[in-house]
Amino acid sequence: MKRYHLFEWEDQAWFPSRLRDLMTDYLRHVTVLFKMHEPIVPILDQTLKATNSDTIIDLASGGGGPWPALAPALRDIHPNLKVVLTDLYPNVKALEAVRQTAPDVIEVRKESIDALHVPDDLPGLRTQFLSLHHFEPAHVKLIFQNAITARQPIAVFEFQQRTPAHILQFALSPIFVQLLSFMIRPFSVARLLFTYGLPLVSFFVMWDGIVSALRTYTPDEVRAIITTIPEANLYDWDIRAEKAGQVTVFRAVGTPR
Repeated sequence: MKRYHLFEWEDQAWFPSRLRDLMTDYLRHVTVLFKMHEPIVPILDQTLKATNSDTIIDLASGGGGPWPALAPALRDIHPNLKVVLTDLYPNVKALEAVRQTAPDVIEVRKESIDALHVPDDLPGLRTQFLSLHHFEPAHVKLIFQNAITARQPIAVFEFQQRTPAHILQFALSPIFVQLLSFMIRPFSVARLLFTYGLPLVSFFVMWDGIVSALRTYTPDEVRAIITTIPEANLYDWDIRAEKAGQVTVFRAVGTPR
């Protein structure tokens, strides 16, 4: 299936931050509820050990992704672990709530941080979850180029695929938004209003979910992009998609030699 870089609401700077935050809250909740972090633990454990690092810089963190469950799991293996959550449009309230799940591990950067231009004062293993598809190929190249130039390891993960089955799954997502949103904490009147009263969140999650599947890169596509970076041969790369339980996990992991 051909890749289409179509319009996503969440990407737009003018999109209301309240609605964007409700969407990223839902995505974080689903990621943790369905334990999508579990196949990621051994991958990050191995990468941290290979790079002799205890710091993770999470880019495009959204509402916090898998970190409420992932941070404690990694901390059991890496007692000195530090995770810094960042985003271009930080959902500060949600990220602070995630920080409270592991306050000795997680830090939050409240200012806007671009995954294409990570500040020099943020060294460490760079991670991205469910966000690479937001970027066009030229920007995907810049994400990896920026990490390589800074000589920092990088690990990017996606949990959806560009297949008819995943498109259908997202087309049915309003049902799950309605069923699961009442479980999200902290409680929010806005969530009740825009999920059950006026179901805007259901619509936007469905739209962006379908478009996300159509935007998702295959391992071969990411590999082809990375090979256009001259310094990429200074890194060891692990780029593949594997079935892990009910989820297919895409990974693109690069470590300096």
